[in-house]
Amino acid sequence: MIDNNIDFVIRLKEKNYKSSINKSGKKSYEKIKSKLSNSKLGGKVVSTRFDLQGMSLQFIGIKNLKASAKEPIIYLISSLNLPAKKVANMYPISMENRTLL
Repeated sequence: MIDNNIDFVIRLKEKNYKSSINKSGKKSYEKIKSKLSNSKLGGKVVSTRFDLQGMSLQFIGIKNLKASAKEPIIYLISSLNLPAKKVANMYPISMENRTLL
């Protein structure tokens, strides 16, 4: 996709790309998860950039607005070079959670 200049935003399962994110030397996966878990603000967005096989990617965590949600934190990965909140708003969470951010 990167070779063809196709940008993407993909939803991840928890812990996907954890080791690659931690190797970046920037915000660790655990630090992002902790910031979001401890936040009282639903819709809070925390991100970090990391490299994966020569691609510069952004890992984004979003605190779910619904306190009772099965996924208290939603994880995304993106090739876009935009602010994390803007990328998060581009991803359709679901009809039920459309007002996530």
